[in-house]
Amino acid sequence: MVKREKATKELNLDLEPTAGAFAIAIAQGQAREYACFGARGDGKTFAALIGMILHAQKHHEAGFPCRYPGSVSRIPFGATN
Repeated sequence: MVKREKATKELNLDLEPTAGAFAIAIAQGQAREYACFGARGDGKTFAALIGMILHAQKHHEAGFPCRYPGSVSRIPFGATN
């Protein structure tokens, strides 16, 4: 029988410093397009998603429709597919 740990009701959104700055820039809407480069596991994709969620919340709170255009691309730098 496999013993499983009890699930927590928390979501840890701690980001590395560069990824955190990236998420904040997105949330504040400082530019039209963003890019973040770094090593594997730095949290770049999570930062993009967190930033987009925070920006969408601000967008909605300002009275705009909740539809929010955005996308996240994950293409490894130097990929030759």
